[in-house]
Amino acid sequence: MPQFQRSFAVPCPSQVLHFFIFLVVLGVSIETVLAASVIYILDANGGDKSAITLNGSQPVISYYDRNTQALKVAFCGDEACAALTPNSTKTIDTTGKFYTSAVTVINDNPVIAYGDWANADLKVAACSDALCSGHITITTVDPNLNLFSHISMAVLAGNPIISYHGGSQDLMLAACNDPGCTSTTVTPVDTLGDVGVSGAIMVLNGNPIIAYDDFVNADLKVAACNNPACTSATITVVDTTGSVGSWISMTAINSNPIISYDSALPTGLKVAACTHPACTSATITTLDAISPTGTSIDVINGLPVIAYGGSTSLGYPPLKLATCHDVSCTSSTLTTLTGLVDSGKLPAIANLNNYPAISYFDPKNNQLRFYFAGEVAPPILVPLAIAIVVIAFLVVLLAIWYRRKTNPVRLQRQSDA
Repeated sequence: MPQFQRSFAVPCPSQVLHFFIFLVVLGVSIETVLAASVIYILDANGGDKSAITLNGSQPVISYYDRNTQALKVAFCGDEACAALTPNSTKTIDTTGKFYTSAVTVINDNPVIAYGDWANADLKVAACSDALCSGHITITTVDPNLNLFSHISMAVLAGNPIISYHGGSQDLMLAACNDPGCTSTTVTPVDTLGDVGVSGAIMVLNGNPIIAYDDFVNADLKVAACNNPACTSATITVVDTTGSVGSWISMTAINSNPIISYDSALPTGLKVAACTHPACTSATITTLDAISPTGTSIDVINGLPVIAYGGSTSLGYPPLKLATCHDVSCTSSTLTTLTGLVDSGKLPAIANLNNYPAISYFDPKNNQLRFYFAGEVAPPILVPLAIAIVVIAFLVVLLAIWYRRKTNPVRLQRQSDA
């Protein structure tokens, strides 16, 4: 009579090696997916109108707390803001209602320029240490700030320079005479109409340059200052098509400014790539057909990258990213960064080790959030991926040992002798 005997086909070494390689690839893929980009909540109680700068490789973010109506600063404990410092957030000012802020770091100490709605003041807060834990000097730079003015700040010769919308509806420049901005020289840059509600300032070739809006004519303009105090400037109307010029942000490539901004009619996220340091001419491109809720531009890996809030037509706006394909940004890849459970508007971007680091307001959850697309994973992710590989490989070895011992896989038919 036929008999049946159980036998086991032991895997050959090459099969075990291939399976191990599969596990390694799986673990790396898990780590890569989890760590490719991270989003952290910096303030769960409301953090609007943020500005970002870097102190070394650590982000420093100023923002308006919508709940307490205070100006605050968040200090990240690492590049990805995965861990905040023990003194993670610091309240800077509580004496007014603050609309917008700009932040920089001078001599390792944060300096914040901001507007006080309640008193219509342009103020500067200068911290005496890197975490603003010591004395903070608050100075009223101009008591005639126009409400809802967008404030922008740069550093020239070690001192802040600030562009803003003055009380006479003019584009103004405050040139600080010291790092803490306790004294300033204030100059009207453009006084033709209602100009400078939205604006951005930077330094090129030793002088300030300001991109700003002409509110009455709905145009985008640029003022290239002829001296550090900007007592005279070359003013150019850059874009007159439709209604343009809000949510302005500016950076530069090869000493030529490149400006991101909003077009309300027709709607669109636009970029003006200047072909001259004074921006007397520019290549203008519409990147997205929606009207953005805030734009912020920086140069990453030699190309412009723009963070912006998406359309509000379907509810809360998503946080989006436009990665340009060339230095003039005539084309780009558009990416939505937030999902169904969160949203993003009024972003601020910084180049952190050639990756975009973005602070933004999540209006759906009323939170200040931080997005980082770099290779800095939360500390648990890399050990988790390694553990998955090791555990899976040990399970395979245990299964091989057990099957060799018990011999219980398949039946092989044998004939009677």
